[in-house]
Amino acid sequence: MYKNAKEEAERLKAELERIKAHNNKMTKQIALLKKEIAILQKKLDEAMDTLLQPARQPPALEKNLKGLSKSLFIMQKLFAEQLREQIDETFRIGEDTLRLAPLYIWKSVKKGNYTLDKVRTDENEYDDESDFDMNKETAIREFVPGKLASKEFTHAFYPFDTRPGNRARRWANNLIRHDWIDTSPEGTLRVPGGGKLWKPHDDMQNGDNWLSILRSIGRINEQPEIPEVTVPERTCDNYYEENPEVPACQTIADYLPNMNPTVGRYLEQKHISGKEPPPSPEEIAAKEERMRRLALREKQSGIIVHVMSKYMGMRVHVMDTSEQKQAALMAELFAHHFKTQDLWDGFKEKFWANYEEKFVKGWENIIAGLNEVLANADASSTMKIGDRLTVPMWIPEYVTHEQLKKCAKDTKNGHNDAKRVAQLVIEEYLECLEDRQRFRDHIHDCVGHTWQSLCTTILSRRLRTEEDIDDGTFTTIKKVQFANEFKRLGILNEEARDEQCLEMKAVLKNRIRDLKRIFQFYAAAGDGGPADSMDHGEFWKFVKDCKLQKDRKVMPSVRVDLIFQCCNIDYSLDGKDRLASDDGELEPSEFVEGLARLAVYRFTKGTPAARLKKLLEEEILPNACSVDTDVFRERIAGDRVKDVFAKHKHNTKIIYKVFAADDDDGDAAMFNDTMNNKELVSFCRDFKMIGPLMSERSVKVLFAYVQQEVRRSDSWSEATAKSLHRLPT
Repeated sequence: MYKNAKEEAERLKAELERIKAHNNKMTKQIALLKKEIAILQKKLDEAMDTLLQPARQPPALEKNLKGLSKSLFIMQKLFAEQLREQIDETFRIGEDTLRLAPLYIWKSVKKGNYTLDKVRTDENEYDDESDFDMNKETAIREFVPGKLASKEFTHAFYPFDTRPGNRARRWANNLIRHDWIDTSPEGTLRVPGGGKLWKPHDDMQNGDNWLSILRSIGRINEQPEIPEVTVPERTCDNYYEENPEVPACQTIADYLPNMNPTVGRYLEQKHISGKEPPPSPEEIAAKEERMRRLALREKQSGIIVHVMSKYMGMRVHVMDTSEQKQAALMAELFAHHFKTQDLWDGFKEKFWANYEEKFVKGWENIIAGLNEVLANADASSTMKIGDRLTVPMWIPEYVTHEQLKKCAKDTKNGHNDAKRVAQLVIEEYLECLEDRQRFRDHIHDCVGHTWQSLCTTILSRRLRTEEDIDDGTFTTIKKVQFANEFKRLGILNEEARDEQCLEMKAVLKNRIRDLKRIFQFYAAAGDGGPADSMDHGEFWKFVKDCKLQKDRKVMPSVRVDLIFQCCNIDYSLDGKDRLASDDGELEPSEFVEGLARLAVYRFTKGTPAARLKKLLEEEILPNACSVDTDVFRERIAGDRVKDVFAKHKHNTKIIYKVFAADDDDGDAAMFNDTMNNKELVSFCRDFKMIGPLMSERSVKVLFAYVQQEVRRSDSWSEATAKSLHRLPT
């Protein structure tokens, strides 16, 4: 029994273990099922919440879709009208719609790949505007005339290096390309005379490119026909054979005033070709006679010609204005004849087609899809959803959730397509408005740059062509005289010294008349002594007036005295002869040598020529005393003054003869028909002109003034005139 009982117990124990294991397994399965039930219940609740949302119920959904459809219809109508107006405005052609974009629809290509150097761009692609320096443009905008002393400078003096100038050249090259294409047989390219596009300024001098520009302008705006180039008959020389571009440029200059509207009245043939018009036989003869008369005075020297402007209280050089006047002509042509053509062939039509297809039809499809859903809406049928809610349904076809999602997706995609088109239209419209403003700014800049490039003539009181005889007196610095300064500066090579002497000569030539006037003023500034040389006191007055001792470390007083002494010594002599050459007076040649010596001490950087130029421009010309006799001479040449002289001519002549013979000392007694400074002082003293208001020194200064640039008779020699320094009748 025990044995059986034991076996029974073990059996029951094993059965219990099996049941426990089974129970554990079933417990895990139950837990897993509960978890899955919870997940499914959560999903069911979410689905029911979605299904039972008020906005998703057919009555509310119908209202939402109808509201959305109506809103989209109104928005589509408003946007479509607005975008249509913007597209119309973007492509409108008129005087107030000009823009710069057409300038940049030709892009640069590698040199040699294309005959035209540039090709048309693809749609919405523009060539970069990198051909200008913003620093220069800023300097031009901030330019104030007359700020520099004794000279004027602005980057507008080189107009085709500025932004408006480069735009004008770009436009001109586009016109030239169009002319080459339009005048070429189909399938070929005819380039007249082997011509090339306008790059350096010389490319325009033969007139071919100007004719191409004018022909292209005639196709844009109707203009008179350009006459054929004719070569005038000329038998006195071969001028036209040697300069074949002159007749073409003359034809252009004659044609410009006949354009509609008139342009370029200020432009002459020489401003285009760079060649002076051919002189007539009479002018040739007159020039030969004039040169013959000047031969005695000129001898081995030359004639220096400067065009000077009385500008902002200064005498400044006027550079050749050919380039500036061509820039002014291009600005006129651009303002009158630049047109905003269609940027790319068919671009406007493609733009409209894209708008109609993507925006208009896209929105119409969106509204049609919504209306299709709404067409089946009917809340008369109901459906029991579990035991929670009975909801209305759409009949006859149940609209599934997937169908609603598809409708929403189609609406979103159509909206995005329409949005992209609308964004493109708006961007093009805004770019158009900005480009129109750039065009207006460009025209304003053209006017400003043109004025600025010609400011030394526009703002001048008078332009004068000055001719000065250069005998070397005021323009030569001898190498032997300047040898010690060359040695101090480390310039030991003879060729380098010769080069520096030539450079200093060029600097002095540029201001020869100013140097003459300054020297004559200070030579007559002393209380005594001759009026044609400068003593130590007069030289010191010059140094102080020019404020050359601002920095006494580089220009102490002892240095000024040593410079005066060195200039008085003739270093080509030796021994006692060298010491004896110091006469204590500076002649004109010694005076300019003194300027060069002052320059190399006053400034410590640069070559002697560069220092001399800086001294003249920054110290001497702005500060040195110099009276411009031209104004006074112009005034006394008036009719009223001439009438007074004519009225008293008889008595004046008698008085002049008496005082012209007043000085009988030395050589002066031999010249009874001219008056020297002593005789002029005697005249003023006898007529009681000398007193508190006018001293003898003032009379001598006046004598020096009236001596400036007096044209002597051909029979006078330079030596005689210089030694006597007398006034002719």
